[in-house]
Amino acid sequence: EDEYMSADQLAFFKDRLEVKAAELRDRLLSCQASCEIERHPDEADFASDEENRAVAASMIERDRETLSHVL
Repeated sequence: EDEYMSADQLAFFKDRLEVKAAELRDRLLSCQASCEIERHPDEADFASDEENRAVAASMIERDRETLSHVL
């Protein structure tokens, strides 16, 4: 019976998924670190930081979902 993928193909794709998972974990850690709250006295700086945190939070959520599919 023919298999869908050979052992070499399975190993290749498993390696690619492991690399992708490692990249996602690294990016998650980086984004989470950037979400730490820093308060600035200037309202413009504060608003800019809030926007950056919102973008980072969206990236974290997307990467977590992708990571769950990869694993």
